[in-house]
Amino acid sequence: MISNAIVVQQVVLLLEAKGISEIIISPGSRNAPLSISLNRNPFFNCKVVPDERVAGFIALGASQATRKPVALVCTSGTALLNYYTAIAEADYQHIPLLVISADRPAEWVDHGDGQTIRQVNAIRNHVRYEVQLNRNPVSEMERWYNERELNMAINTAWKESGPVHINVPLQEPLYELVETPSVKPKVILAPQSKKTFSESERLRFEGIIQSSKRILVLVGQHVAEPTFAADLRKLAQHQQIVVMAETTSNVQGEGVLACIDRTIDGLTAKELTALQPDMLVTLGGAIISKKVKAWLRTNPPKEHAHIGPRAIDMFMALTWHLDIDSAEIISPLQHANSDSTWTKAWTEQNNQRKAKHEAQLDHIPFSDFAVFRFLNSNLPNDLIIQQGNSSVVRYMQLFDWSSDTWFYGNRGTSGIDGSSSTAVGYALYTDKQVVAITGDVSFFYDSNAFYHQHVPNNIKIILINNNGGGIFRIIQGPSGTDELNDFFEATHDFKAAGIAQAYGLSFQSITTQDELKNGLSWLLAEPKAAILEIKTPREVNDQVLSSYFANLKK
Repeated sequence: MISNAIVVQQVVLLLEAKGISEIIISPGSRNAPLSISLNRNPFFNCKVVPDERVAGFIALGASQATRKPVALVCTSGTALLNYYTAIAEADYQHIPLLVISADRPAEWVDHGDGQTIRQVNAIRNHVRYEVQLNRNPVSEMERWYNERELNMAINTAWKESGPVHINVPLQEPLYELVETPSVKPKVILAPQSKKTFSESERLRFEGIIQSSKRILVLVGQHVAEPTFAADLRKLAQHQQIVVMAETTSNVQGEGVLACIDRTIDGLTAKELTALQPDMLVTLGGAIISKKVKAWLRTNPPKEHAHIGPRAIDMFMALTWHLDIDSAEIISPLQHANSDSTWTKAWTEQNNQRKAKHEAQLDHIPFSDFAVFRFLNSNLPNDLIIQQGNSSVVRYMQLFDWSSDTWFYGNRGTSGIDGSSSTAVGYALYTDKQVVAITGDVSFFYDSNAFYHQHVPNNIKIILINNNGGGIFRIIQGPSGTDELNDFFEATHDFKAAGIAQAYGLSFQSITTQDELKNGLSWLLAEPKAAILEIKTPREVNDQVLSSYFANLKK
């Protein structure tokens, strides 16, 4: 059975023809023809998530896990706008989402009809393609237009790894079905282009590599590619290059400088200049470390090549943008011949700071820092870790992690929204255990992440609750104002236990260092979705972190 609306038949049949099987639907009336038609087709795996903001991030996490486009389907009106934060995140993370919004007939826009807003172009700033379909394509020309534009939108999501918007105006009646569709949409195949060097690009890149004596590879947010990561580690171990990689890069391991802030904090201007690279290669997306940004903006390289879909001139030194697969750079880098004195200086600096880091660990009082130290030592290696933003991602970067652990987080836009929802979406599409490590503000902000019938048993939440936005005690500016408690930290005494009870999640709360081991063991062994709340002292955390960095400099 399928809707009798031709436009709906075109959408559904082309999604199937192009292999888009994972569908996240938010309930509504105007999108009923789409919802019913998708649900009754056994090809599709439909999940219903009432809150569109949550649905958007669940789809984002699902696409992270499957590395395929995931479709979102919503009703008309502000439902579409609630997707927007997830769409922006997907845009900057290069994650393919198909946003399919039902709409009212154009004649009623701005004329008082319910759930009617100007949906055309509503999210255009963060989608790679958008189309307004003909609602009643009776002529051959109108049907051809719909099919062509649907093909182009879906192909763009695949090819450009980003979100697209398909707006589907529908008119009543909405619930009439037919046994078989009356159309057979034409399929336009997407180009299967491989992102490789052209011959001239390769020769030029190899030439720059061979003529550079100080080559730094800096890896930002990057999907987990174990072979690529292993190749990059091998080059770093042989001291052909220096590799700095953030936790979200998924390039942890021996030879890699994976704790950037720990390594460079407190170096003098003279020392930072002496460690300046002459060739910088950046990979992936967002860079978390403000310290590395400040260093390279003050000490820019002569050459900066960025590898990735967008030209990112983060250090005001970009000389070359290459939209190629990251693995393509491995072969040219094998011919690198960096100054051994320079690479050894970085290795020694990293080792010295690591030794000072480890010397402090046994003396750290119970605090946020102590919790992350414990997690670093006690979490199993073979996990998917979804990180919350603000202080969580920064604490994570102070520790060396196993190369077998994969790290994700909403660092495209770095907002606090959707952290738990993204983790739930990822967990739905993997057999591995997914551990979401989040702060309390992010957790409460996204508490609707569990407001649906699909919360998987393999999602485990570690909630570090310091009763407010602890990041604002760490960063300069807010910490020195009278408004810190109310307007920045937004201190609170909200109860996570009530959220767990409302959504049927297992829950345990701990408040001391001695309880950490049993608490984590309980969480990981719990057969259903669970939350481990760890309450830390709000007014101690920033003092511990400040003391830690002060001791690194001694």
